[in-house]
Amino acid sequence: MPARKPQIGVIGSTADLKYPERVEALAREIGRLLAKSGCVLLYGAEKDYNSLGTAAARGARTEADWLLE
Repeated sequence: MPARKPQIGVIGSTADLKYPERVEALAREIGRLLAKSGCVLLYGAEKDYNSLGTAAARGARTEADWLLE
């Protein structure tokens, strides 16, 4: 049986979307590095907002073979 890939959740909040650009860039980089290392990125249901979870998913998209939205 093949080993399962680690599943990591990046949770953001739509309550405060006024974070600095450097924080969003860090979330994108975290998502990219998680995908590059073979992890499965899970993020919340805030995909229609510009949250940190969504930023991490954008970063993961640059490295992942697939993405489920």
